[in-house]
Amino acid sequence: MRLHLTGMVAAVLLAACQPTARHSLENAAHISPMHPDCAAIRSAGAEDPPATDPVPVPFEGSRLRVLALGDFGDGSADQEAVADAMAAYQTLHRDTPISFGLTLGDNFYSEGLQDRQIPWKELWEDKYAQLGFLFFASLGNHDYSDATPEQELAYSSQSWCLPRHFYTFTAGPVQFFALDTQPLVNSRGDEQQLAWLDKALGQSQARWKVVYGHHPILSNGSHGDDPEIERLRNRLLPRLRGRATLYLTGHDHDLQRLMLDGVHLVIAGAGGHDVRPLRLTPSAGQWGVGKTPGFAVLEASDQQLTIQLIDKNQNALCTLNIHQDGGFDNTGCRSN
Repeated sequence: MRLHLTGMVAAVLLAACQPTARHSLENAAHISPMHPDCAAIRSAGAEDPPATDPVPVPFEGSRLRVLALGDFGDGSADQEAVADAMAAYQTLHRDTPISFGLTLGDNFYSEGLQDRQIPWKELWEDKYAQLGFLFFASLGNHDYSDATPEQELAYSSQSWCLPRHFYTFTAGPVQFFALDTQPLVNSRGDEQQLAWLDKALGQSQARWKVVYGHHPILSNGSHGDDPEIERLRNRLLPRLRGRATLYLTGHDHDLQRLMLDGVHLVIAGAGGHDVRPLRLTPSAGQWGVGKTPGFAVLEASDQQLTIQLIDKNQNALCTLNIHQDGGFDNTGCRSN
C-alpha cells in the first residue's frame, strides 16, 4: 500500500529538505516536490538515532526489478552511454517494469561542477529523469570531496531520493539497507551507523537482505589494496556475515562479482566516470571486467534473487542466481 502524507506533514518535510543559504543550489528552480516514497522514508528516520523499521515501497508488477549504478556524475560520453543503455534496457524489458533505481555513490565529480555546485538539470535530470522512476541514492567519497552531501540531501525531485545518510526500506521480498560508507572507512569510523545496521539486519524478516553503498570490502580493482577497504571489511563483514544476502557497491570503476564468508559481493562502479582495468586477475569463484561501462540489474521473487551485470551494449556479462535454500549458480561469471 502506498503511504500518503497529510498536507501539513508533507509541507514540513518539504521545507526541511530545501537548501540552506550556506549550501544554496544555483538551479533551485528545478527542485520539485519530494516523491512520496522518499518523504515517507525521511519521516520514518527523523529521530536520532534513526529508526530501524523499514518503510514499504510499492512497485508495479509481480516481480521486483531494480537498476543500480555507481561512479558516474561527470557529464562524460560514457555517463551518457550508460544512461542511454539503461533506457534501452527498460524499453526492451517493458513486460517487467523497472521498479526503481539505486545509486552506489560518487554521484557527482568535479569535472561537471562549478565551485562545488551541482548542476542538477545537466548531470542528473537530463540523464535519468527520462527513465520515469525514482532512484534511492547513497553517498561516495567524491560526493564529499568534489560536491557536498548537503546538496544531495537537500535536493528533491521525482527521480532523486537521498532522505538520510543511511536508511532502510522494503520492496516485495527484499529489504534494502543504504549506507554512507565514507565515515565508515575513516579511522574513527561511525559507531552510530554500525549500531543501526547491526540492529536493522538483526530484526529484518525479509527473504532477501541487500546492503548497498559506495566502498567495497573486497575488490580486484584499482582500490582493492587500499587500507580503507580492509578497515571497512573489518567493520562490516561481522555484521553482514550470516545475515546479508548481497553487498552491492561501486568505488572501483569496473564490474565484479565476488564472495566472502557466504556474503555475495557485486561491484557496479562502471556508471561512466573513468572506467578502469582490473588490477588483479580474479581468483577461482570470482569474476570481473574492466574498461567496460555498465550497470547492474536486480530481480527478486520469493524463490530467487538474480543479479546481472550489463554493459553499455546491452550484453549480460554475468548473471548470478541466488536460491531460497542458500544455493546459487551463475552464467558467464567465470574467473578470467
